[in-house]
Amino acid sequence: MKSKQQVITELKDLADRVANARRAIAMGDDISIDGIEREIETVCGHILQLPHEDALDMRDALHSLQSDLEQLSADMDLAGLTGPEADVLVEEEDDEDDSAMELDEGPSGPSTTIH
Repeated sequence: MKSKQQVITELKDLADRVANARRAIAMGDDISIDGIEREIETVCGHILQLPHEDALDMRDALHSLQSDLEQLSADMDLAGLTGPEADVLVEEEDDEDDSAMELDEGPSGPSTTIH
């Protein structure tokens, strides 16, 4: 099991990767976000393995990452980028009614829900 600090570092690394991709798009550079979906799933799995209070502490970082990913998707749309990377983000956004991600406190502990 990853420590809380290790998971925080993973979330920060993902946020940095998204921010770098957004900067590259703004500058007209090529981007690669290959594997980012898998990385997000891995980090979410690590969060779910944390003690309940530690997992709840990740709520703001998850919401921030979701917002950053939505902005990246919008940036890619505006830039006219197409291909597997763009399709992954757009399909995820289209599949979700509200595109809201929550870390819920339930009887069996925290769970990540994406609507």
